[in-house]
Formats: sequence, C-alpha cells, structure tokens
Amino acid sequence: MASLADDPGGRRRILFFNARHERKVLRLGRVDRHWAETARGHIEKLADAAIVNSTPPPETSAWVAALPDVLRRRFAAVGLAAAPAQEAALKLRAFLDDYRAARAVALKPRTQTVLAGAARCMLEHFGPDRPLDSITPGDVDEFRLYLLKKGLAPTTISRRIAVCKTVFAFARRKRLIAESPFADVKTGCMVNAARQVYIDRATVEKVLAACPPDSDLRLIVALARYGGLRVPSEVMPLRWGDIHWGENDFTVHSPKTERHPGHESRLVPLFADLRPLLQAAFEAAPEGSEFVIRNRRLSNAYLTKLLRHVLQQASTERWPRLWQNLRSSLATDLAEDFAPFLAARWCGHSLAIANSHYWTTRRTDIDRAATWTPKSAAEKAAQNAAHSGAIPDSQALSGDQQVAAVIAPDNTGQYVKVSEYKPGGYALTPTWTLRKRAGATPWPTRAV
Repeated sequence: MASLADDPGGRRRILFFNARHERKVLRLGRVDRHWAETARGHIEKLADAAIVNSTPPPETSAWVAALPDVLRRRFAAVGLAAAPAQEAALKLRAFLDDYRAARAVALKPRTQTVLAGAARCMLEHFGPDRPLDSITPGDVDEFRLYLLKKGLAPTTISRRIAVCKTVFAFARRKRLIAESPFADVKTGCMVNAARQVYIDRATVEKVLAACPPDSDLRLIVALARYGGLRVPSEVMPLRWGDIHWGENDFTVHSPKTERHPGHESRLVPLFADLRPLLQAAFEAAPEGSEFVIRNRRLSNAYLTKLLRHVLQQASTERWPRLWQNLRSSLATDLAEDFAPFLAARWCGHSLAIANSHYWTTRRTDIDRAATWTPKSAAEKAAQNAAHSGAIPDSQALSGDQQVAAVIAPDNTGQYVKVSEYKPGGYALTPTWTLRKRAGATPWPTRAV
C-alpha cells in the first residue's frame, strides 16, 4: 500500500514500504493532486513488483520511463526504478547562456540589462558549474542575504529576485528541474519613495539655460519634462512627421509598451511649455531632416553623463533618477489639472503604475494643505449647484410653479419631463434647461 500526503506550498509526497518492509518517502514536489494520485497508483505497482521480485506492468514501466530525470533519480534512490543514464548535469552558466540567447529577440535592451545583472549575481553566489537541479530553497534564502551584503537597494534586490523566479519557472516548465527553488520566495517591494522627486519648472528652466542652445540634450530634457517621453526609447524614434502642429498634438511610438495590443503608440498634447522649443528646433533643423533628435548614436549612458555635466554647470543638485523624475514630474502636474486617466494615458502608463511610481507629493501641495479649511454647507451646496447646472434658490420657481414634476414644451411643441424640484434649486437633466416663467402665460403642468 502507498499513501499520498500533502506538504505546505502544494507539494506532495508518497509513503510506502519496500521489499524489506522499510518505510520510504518519495517526494514528488509541487504537482497537482490528480497527477499525484496517478503516481501513487504506479508506485503501489512498483512496490508490489519489488516485493515479489517480478516485472511491473507495461503501462507502469512506460510511465516511469517518461518521467523527468530528476524524478527518475528519486525513484531510483528508493529502489523503485533504475537510475537514468548518467549524463552531464546541466550547469547554471550553460542554462543561463541558453536562456538569454533564446530570449534575446523578444526582450528589450533595458530588460536584457536587468537579466544580465541577475544572472551575474547568481553566477557569483552559486558558481558557474553548480548543477541546476541542486539549488534548494535554502540556497535561495542565502542568495537573498548575499544580495543584502552586496549593499544593493531593496528595490534592486526585489527586481533581481523577480528575474530569478522567472528564469527558474522557465526551467521547471522545460522539465529541467522538478520544482523551482524560488517558487515560495516573495519578491518584496518595488517602490523606493526616497527616489521619487518632483522637479519644478524653475529648476528645469535653469537646466535648459545651461544646455547649449542647439544641442540635442536641451530638446531631450524638454521632451522628458514637458512631454513625458521615456529617454531614450521614445525620444530617439520621434520624427518631425509625428508632430501635428495644426492639431496641437504629436504621436509617440513606445517600444516598451508595443507588445500590448493598442499601446504601440499614444497621442500626446503639444503642451504650451514644449511647443516653442520644438518649433525652434524645427526651424533650425537642416532641410529634409527626418528625426527630431539629429544625433542617432546617443545612448542612455552617454545622455546621463551629459545631463550630469549640465547639472554641475548649472549649480543644480542632482536628483536621484535623472530621466524618470522628469517624466514623473509632468505626470504629477497633469494629475492635478486633468482627469487621472488622461494624465496616465498621455504619459503612457496605467493608473496603478502612476500611483506607485510617478505621482509625487510636492512642497506646494503641503503648503496649500496647511492653509486649507473645510467648506461650509452653503459653499458645498453652491459648488454642487455649479457642477450640476442647477438653478439656485434665487431663480427657482415658487408658488404654483413648485410642482413635483414640470412638463415643458420644446421647439416642436412636445411636452417633456424637465426636472424635479428639490430644496436649493432644480436638479436639471443633462438634456433640458429649465427656464423661469416669463409673463403671465404659464407653462402647462400636469402630474407625472
């Protein structure tokens, strides 16, 4: 007899007695219950065959032969099957090299950089020749401590743990390992509030003044702060043909979000702060220029180096995330004056991402809140009336005109329900406007 037991985290194990009546445990790892029940049945047949020294049924032998090598070695360790042919265990470096090569076409350059950083940390800690299936959850706990000792920021550690989870989940789906040692590891927080800084317009204007007048850097800073473009992925593909001067907008092509249907590009208003800078660059551009940014070899690292130099020359303190803080500052400004969904759409991210990584509390917000007092009931009523279009009490109908429902003729002579009177004025429907009765001719009224 064999019995199935459940372990925490969705793991299963089979308990059985071998031919010498010794209690054995075969750990299956994280598998669903249906597969575990099937395994239990085959293990019973294998154990019975071992007790009587006979051959197991053909279907059981075929089932064992189809198991991954990791599980077959576990079966062999408890005497239920022959060990698989000895092959060189897959080493960590070989697996990571194959994984990065296979994903090189699908991954964006920035994602490849993040993957390379996580792979470098794994190779430094586990060793390049570590067999992939020998890494345990306990080893992963030590790996997190290793990242902490390196002095990495908490968000960087969380990001690298998330990459490792993805890599080992891929290995599990390829049946290179029975279970992922990173499966139960929590990635942690991805938000670092200390690096979310608001860059006001005065600071940006100071930086723009320190840039050479006809430099690409000056226009890139303006596109990031006053247009909300990602640098360099959205700035470099921008063409003069994408700018619609007459419609007051321009099209931004986004390599980062193009994998999501409908997010290959977005339409952004030609904001008043950005338009004169773009116009000046357009007039100064050589005849036949296609791209807004003339130098096509500007990398992110080089642009960052240039901006740091300009900040030093402008005697401006360097903010933590040079390009992202410029974008997040515009997102914060837009969220104050426009609907949040519009602010997020123009900047090319979701509301959840905007709330976590972009919207920032400004010093002016705190100063304004310090002098804020709640509105009185009368002020709230006036504000609600202004928003709804209701007629205030001074213009409301009185006497026999205060009926439960008013029927007023439109231009065609048809009688339509207009409004219902409430204290404080008439709450109007979006379609009709209730006018005060003029002269002695009353509007026909009837109960509705």
